[in-house]
Amino acid sequence: PEVKADIVEEWEGIVARYQCKKVETQCDLQALWPGTRCSTGGWTVSDHARFVRARGPALMVAGGKGVQAVAAAISPYLPEVEREVVLEHELWYQKQRILMDRQKAISRNLAVEQERHLQRARRALESQSRMAAARADAAVQALEHEAECLALRQKLAGLKEAYYHRQEEEAAARGRVEAELAEKQAALDARRQAERDRERLALADYRREVAALREAEEEMRHMLEEEERQLALEQAEYNQERVE
Repeated sequence: PEVKADIVEEWEGIVARYQCKKVETQCDLQALWPGTRCSTGGWTVSDHARFVRARGPALMVAGGKGVQAVAAAISPYLPEVEREVVLEHELWYQKQRILMDRQKAISRNLAVEQERHLQRARRALESQSRMAAARADAAVQALEHEAECLALRQKLAGLKEAYYHRQEEEAAARGRVEAELAEKQAALDARRQAERDRERLALADYRREVAALREAEEEMRHMLEEEERQLALEQAEYNQERVE
């Protein structure tokens, strides 16, 4: 029972410690996201999407020279946005990426530490069982050595029965602890799956938004081309009328 209590207490301490870290990181993210999870730092979805597309080539152009160089490389892709505004958005975006990476690292580290805890718990239970068996065996051997009469043999039989009873109780206790550990592991796996599902949903939302933006841009391009063609026809008709 003492071993079980220590195992459970250590497990709860691990979960509480990482949960606290996760809550702190989530609070920092909420501070960056004044609205919903899909917030774009105060920019419109289309402007933020343009920023994200421009950021890849801009990072290569900046060559690791710092955030000022990155902002300067992004600005040509967003000529209508002031460079100071682009710089502020880059700083915001970097902070968001750092916090999201930190949150993922917390989840990974929690899983690793909990797995180590499960292994330590199993080793502790096995060691406790071996020690108990060794002590019981030593007691049985000592009593068998001293058993010179029926009374001692009867006492030995009683001790053996008590020993086997304790073994059964310890086995039952180990089974309960292992069941609890398995249940906690299942809950942990479910939380991991839920987090992966949420991440996939967020990625799908982002991809849909990007696809919608591209579709709108393509439609705008076709409209402009149609307007240019119409203007050219009208100009041609006008020129023809002047010639006539």
